[in-house]
Amino acid sequence: MNEHRTALVIGGGIAGPVAAMALRRAGIEARVYEAYQGAADGVGGMLGLAPNGIDALDVLGAADAVRGIGEPVKSMIMRSWTGKRLAEFGGQDGEPVFHAVWRGELCRALYDEAARRDIKTEHGKRFLTAHETASGVIAEFDDGTSAEADLLIGADGIRSAVRSVIDPNAPQPRYTGLLGFGGETAKPVGLSSTNGSMHMIFGKRAFFAYFVYEDGHVGWFANLPRQTPDPRRVAGRRSTGMVAHTGKRLRRGPHPRRGHPARVRAGRAARGRRARGPAERS
Repeated sequence: MNEHRTALVIGGGIAGPVAAMALRRAGIEARVYEAYQGAADGVGGMLGLAPNGIDALDVLGAADAVRGIGEPVKSMIMRSWTGKRLAEFGGQDGEPVFHAVWRGELCRALYDEAARRDIKTEHGKRFLTAHETASGVIAEFDDGTSAEADLLIGADGIRSAVRSVIDPNAPQPRYTGLLGFGGETAKPVGLSSTNGSMHMIFGKRAFFAYFVYEDGHVGWFANLPRQTPDPRRVAGRRSTGMVAHTGKRLRRGPHPRRGHPARVRAGRAARGRRARGPAERS
């Protein structure tokens, strides 16, 4: 018989709220602790949520919340930098290969779904360390507070502080030499729809992908070689925006197609476009 009844989930990004909902389903009450003072609205670039990810959320009854913000991609078309068509991969029985979602919107959907189920998230709780007791585990935070439960779950990203406490010798993230960034046009640009297909172009040293929505907006992302990583990411800080080639900081504004807030992220952006890039948070 399961004797565990409570859990501390460290990290309130994508994995944290989902883990808390799964624990609730197993009869374990979980509370989420997030280092940042607010939710991750507008943080991060585009993600591909695969069918097994949707299936996992379906088990928790949370898939519909994500389907509502995702764009189904029915196939992926691969091309060389010369334009030569290399291959096309499609889903079985016409099912989407994946759902394209913006990370910030995915975080918000899962955050709201967890809150709707009365799963609490405490902000401003940066995890420092933990130690076991006779009855469970105590987590300590940098604001001087602590919390105790039967279980401790680490969902705090690739530079997980929880992982380092559990295993100080655990491998650290290794930089791959690529800078990933992407964006979405602020208005339709006059291109024809790609009819649900994501086009991926492979160069000798770089990669570019794009998707034209039915309404004419374009979503895109790219990987470019870069010798050293962005120092802001190495420090583990959340980016507060980006500077476009106009020299002006792009500001928070309504999402160009869905009308809710979307914050700008990443490297350089063309004039009149909102760009978002990767954020290495859970």
